[in-house]
Amino acid sequence: MFTPKAHKIDDTTFRITEYDRGHAVNMYLLVGKEHALLIDTGLNLTNVPKAIRRITDLPLWVCNTHGHSEQILGNHWYPEVFFPEEGEDVFR
Repeated sequence: MFTPKAHKIDDTTFRITEYDRGHAVNMYLLVGKEHALLIDTGLNLTNVPKAIRRITDLPLWVCNTHGHSEQILGNHWYPEVFFPEEGEDVFR
């Protein structure tokens, strides 16, 4: 499995990108003092957890913005994923 591209936006914000047939899927990693937050988990085409560990070893929180496949297919990598209640119908 490939490692996705990580782009540093500033000292605490990173865009992690997967590519599928010319389309880019972006996730965002916010690094705090005690935890990091991954927003969306992508298409599961690449090893996103490996890319995150190259950036930080802080405990990780994960949140999906909504239930489309490009936001959730990597959820299985993480023991807990927060999900917005109003997006459950799309997810199901």
